[in-house]
Amino acid sequence: MGINLVPVLEVATNIVPYLKLPHLQTDNAVFRLHYMVSVTILYASSLVVTHGQYFGNPISCLVKGKTISEGVMNTYCWIHSTFTLPKNVSMDIGSQIAHPGVGTYEETDEQVYAQYYQWVSYTLFFQGCCFLGPYYLWKTFENERLSQVVPSSLMLNDHTSAGVCFKPPSMLKQKEREVAVAKMKDHFITKSNRVENRHYMEKFALCEVLNFVNVMLQIALMDYFLGGMFSTYGSDILRISQLDPSDRNDSMDRVFPKVGKCTFHKYGASGTIMRSDSICVLPLNIMNEKIYVLLWFWFIFLAIISGLQLTWRLAIYTSSSVRQQYLRSKTYWQADINDLKAIDERISYGDFFTLTNIAENIDDRIFTTLLSEMGKHFQKKNDQDYINNFLTTSV
Repeated sequence: MGINLVPVLEVATNIVPYLKLPHLQTDNAVFRLHYMVSVTILYASSLVVTHGQYFGNPISCLVKGKTISEGVMNTYCWIHSTFTLPKNVSMDIGSQIAHPGVGTYEETDEQVYAQYYQWVSYTLFFQGCCFLGPYYLWKTFENERLSQVVPSSLMLNDHTSAGVCFKPPSMLKQKEREVAVAKMKDHFITKSNRVENRHYMEKFALCEVLNFVNVMLQIALMDYFLGGMFSTYGSDILRISQLDPSDRNDSMDRVFPKVGKCTFHKYGASGTIMRSDSICVLPLNIMNEKIYVLLWFWFIFLAIISGLQLTWRLAIYTSSSVRQQYLRSKTYWQADINDLKAIDERISYGDFFTLTNIAENIDDRIFTTLLSEMGKHFQKKNDQDYINNFLTTSV
């Protein structure tokens, strides 16, 4: 009997439009790491943990005797959490300590309860939402402003698999190309657009700062969530991996213990309280520890690259030579340096930001033509200003 693929194809057809890349790229690669890669990692991790927590077997406790059923013990220990003993931190069979943090103890011994792993799936989902915040804020600020500057004639109707949405010059008629370049040039020579472009740039810079602040706050949040053990989580694992196995004190076992203890109190036949100790295996923590190792390295990398992006943003808006070389690189070093100098002298920081966004969305040959036309216009303007100033001073 064959499989009817019509319903599947109908669903896929409805989903595909939502998977397309934006018509215009209004951000940069570092910005996309926050709202695309980070959110994907966090939501996928939350889904995996949720599946293991609610549709698997997150805990399995060993019950001595028949006084308590395994089902009751598992439920009780999952709700009230297990604990470990800091005094038993090494794996030493000779001392009757088969697992880190597990062994005989007295009521007065220090006990560390790990309740946070029950909230891992919710925390990961919440963090994913936090990474979407600056993206939606920028989407609101941007409000398709760039699409009003870049002519639609330069854009393809459909996206390719690589996400390139501009037309090459070979697909454009000469008249279309000239009109498109003229429209973009007029945007930058019109003084009334400078204030709007400045606000446009400032809003994006604000969202970049929010991205950096957010990732630093997420590191602090996870450190607090894991009892102060996340900040050195990955570095501890790297350090431990270099030690002899017999000398290792695995930090992952301290943060996400795979084996813990649980105590259940019940009334006996005479009314006295009986204590039943149980050793519980927590298979879900095997997945948790791998997820947080990945998140530690990812967040550290993201914080570093976001900080470098802010440093680059500061450098590019304080150095005219950096701005000129950056624009020239977008034309594969074809643009005339004199045109770039004239442009840099005449446009504002906001104009420069808008210009770089245009470069990301149109063919480099068309962008080269745009810079050439702008350079000629501003050089002529500079010459006219020089003549006017000369005549004024002569009079």
